[in-house]
Amino acid sequence: MAYLFFSIAIVNLLILCFFIFRLARGHRSIGSLRQIPISDIDPSCRVSVIIPARNEEKHLERALRSLLDQDYPNFEVIVVNDRSTDGTPQILDRLAHEHAHLRVLHLSETPGGWLGKNYALFFGTQQATGSFFLFTDADVVMERSVLSRSISYM
Repeated sequence: MAYLFFSIAIVNLLILCFFIFRLARGHRSIGSLRQIPISDIDPSCRVSVIIPARNEEKHLERALRSLLDQDYPNFEVIVVNDRSTDGTPQILDRLAHEHAHLRVLHLSETPGGWLGKNYALFFGTQQATGSFFLFTDADVVMERSVLSRSISYM
């Protein structure tokens, strides 16, 4: 019986080593997005960038401007204001008036059983019109070619 348990443990250890090796090898094979060349892009492929935001006034404008300045031809940015109590709603409304790519949705409550961020993301996807979704946070500043390179890679 001890031999059987020892054999099972050795097999499990070998399987674990195999998966760790594959994970490490796979991680090294994924290059930087900057290395992806921008190829011909189908302009009908729409991307919806969905951002939950709660009390993000400090970094929100810079992050959103980086997204709104993307070189990709067909995208929308949906920001779901999740019950912010700071200046986030005012910043969002001002930027929405300046940029046609930006849609702002304001939540005043979260349904029972939902966490705020999870529901904000779900709610944003329900309003999205894109074939692809990019989920990001409200304080992430992106390079101008992120969407183009991502779609080229896909």
